[in-house]
This record gives sequence, C-alpha cells and structure tokens, in this order.
Amino acid sequence: MTTTTDRRVEDFTIVRLLSKALDVENKINATLRANKLPVATAAQTRTLLLLEGGKISSPKQIAARLHTRNHTLSGILRKLEARRLITRKVDIFDRRRTIVSLTVDGTAQLEMLHAIMEAVEQEMTR
Repeated sequence: MTTTTDRRVEDFTIVRLLSKALDVENKINATLRANKLPVATAAQTRTLLLLEGGKISSPKQIAARLHTRNHTLSGILRKLEARRLITRKVDIFDRRRTIVSLTVDGTAQLEMLHAIMEAVEQEMTR
C-alpha cells in the first residue's frame, strides 16, 4: 500500500529528474549556439539522432518518437533541410509517404554533436 509520504517522495523524485533533464537540454542548446553549429536546438539534435541509424525515416515516426505534433516537426524538418542536414523525398513505392534521411553534412554534424553531448554529460556529472 502506497502512503501519502511515499507518493510525495516519488513526486519529488520525478520533479528532480525532469528538472535535471531540462538542465541538460538547456546546456546542450547553449553549447550548440556557442559553437555556432548549424543545429541550434535540442529538438533538431534529437531529430538528427533519430535519423542516424536509418531505422526511422518518416515524419510520422519521428513525431511519435519526439512526442511532438506533426506541424511542430514540420518546422524542425524545414530548418534542417534548409541547412542541408537532411533531405525529404517522396517514397517511390507509396507517393503519400515522405522519406527523411541524413545528408553527408548531416552525418558530419552528428559526429560533432556526439562530441558536444559527451562533453556536456561529463560536465553535468562532475
């Protein structure tokens, strides 16, 4: 049986974890801006990371994994495409479907992002 005190401790722990996650996201955003990288936000970073393995390729899949709405993702994809980090093409087998993929520049950007994220992680865990 869960007591009121147990629930308060769980709620406090969840709030602390969410706060820490927000701190990490803010630190990554600040580091990206400071290094003047083409990817300027954590949402754009997460999008590139999802595309990295090639298993996720449709805007619908990306939006579901990011827990965001399609119109929000559309803006993210538009910015990444303008920076030549991704391409969007119509699926030749199903013209209703769009396939999103990384470009060579997008892959190179991911290598830099991994290094930045590792540095942020090390700084945050000190």
